[in-house]
Formats: sequence, structure tokens, C-alpha cells
Amino acid sequence: QFSCFLDALTAFLDQLRPQVHKQVSDDMLDLQDMVLRSILSFMKGNTSEFEGDHWVPLLGQDKTYAFQQDVKWGGILAKVQNSLYKIWEVSERHDEVVACAVSDPTGEDC
Repeated sequence: QFSCFLDALTAFLDQLRPQVHKQVSDDMLDLQDMVLRSILSFMKGNTSEFEGDHWVPLLGQDKTYAFQQDVKWGGILAKVQNSLYKIWEVSERHDEVVACAVSDPTGEDC
């Protein structure tokens, strides 16, 4: 399966290279935008690491388990749980739940 991905990546780059050469004399911001859109489209079509527009890299069961078992995470969640319930105006007494996600604050989506 990895060799199929490499073949697809090679074909993609071979196709992208002439487009980049054509636009080098044009506005660099337009070129950057075109390349980024092309790469994103390729990655979405050739990997299973996207949920919509969000890149969700597959890290493997061992890393998932380590994250779930991290003692610090449980402590952090316990400290902010009351604040989350207040912010979202929900209550544990009414079997309401609050979901939260972990993200990189330096990322574009944050």
C-alpha cells in the first residue's frame, strides 16, 4: 500500500512541477496558494488522515493508549470541568455532557 502511495505522490509531483515552472514569473502569493491547494487536494484524496478539512494524522494504538493513560490529562480535565459546565450552561445532574478536544494553539484552526 505504501508503494502505491509513493507512485501516486510521484505522479502528482510530476504533474505539479510544470505548473509551478509556468507560474514562477507570476505573483508568488498566487503560486503559493495554488501549490497549497494542490497538495491539500492530493493528501485528502490519497490518505485517510483527513476529517473534512482537518488533518488528523494516524498515530497508532500505542500513542493513543499513552495519551489516554496520561495522568496529567485527567488532572487538567478535572480542574476545568466545572468551568466547562458553567460556560456551556449544562449540569451533570441532568445527564448532560460536555465534549472538548485537544488541539495545537499555534495551528491555523485554533
